[in-house]
Amino acid sequence: MRKCSDILLVGKLPSHHGDFVEALKTDAGCIEIHHVSNCQEARAFLWASPRQRKTGCPNLILLAPASEKKQVPLTLLKDLKAHAELRRIPVVVFVQKSETSEIGQYYRLYANCCVEMPVEPERFKRMIDAIRFFWLNIVELPSE
Repeated sequence: MRKCSDILLVGKLPSHHGDFVEALKTDAGCIEIHHVSNCQEARAFLWASPRQRKTGCPNLILLAPASEKKQVPLTLLKDLKAHAELRRIPVVVFVQKSETSEIGQYYRLYANCCVEMPVEPERFKRMIDAIRFFWLNIVELPSE
């Protein structure tokens, strides 16, 4: 089990899902959440040197593409997976029910998983707990 983890949340989730950052932190120990509102800010954060961003690379990227034109998150995903150091970071893409036809595009660009966001806040929180636990505690990823 990792002692501390960094998670990068890119984009905005619907307000009825409550405080996403708090859902990630609940009983999680040492987790640092970095929240950027769009893919441009994500690029600036990820391509900055560790000294500039004052942290290492994130252990997990959560991408909410519904907040931007679909092409922008697809381009970010493509760029991440082409970068020698960043490609090892798992990317979870959240999709709305109306976007399920886009899932194939995300997987073709090496998203690690796509998750349809439940509408009910309590179900959403359980899903976030499961994602956090799976990617930060169960999965063995390549070292830096």
